[in-house]
Amino acid sequence: MARLVCDPQEGVDYYEVTIDGETQIVDAIDTRLDLDVTNVTEGDHICEVAACNEWGCSTPTPFDFTKALPSAPTGVAIIG
Repeated sequence: MARLVCDPQEGVDYYEVTIDGETQIVDAIDTRLDLDVTNVTEGDHICEVAACNEWGCSTPTPFDFTKALPSAPTGVAIIG
């Protein structure tokens, strides 16, 4: 399982996570970000994360990542 995480951030209630232009609100777990990104499509992704509480949100932190699937197996055979 692939997860987008961050260290605990004092005073944070939730995070605004934007991946490829789509923003979602993620509740903080013990002031940390922990978001399952397993279902993100293969390829390059642009991400920003802002820490938020009732007063507002921080400046977003950029984070780019690539989801790469393994290449197809070669040399597959039945032996014996």
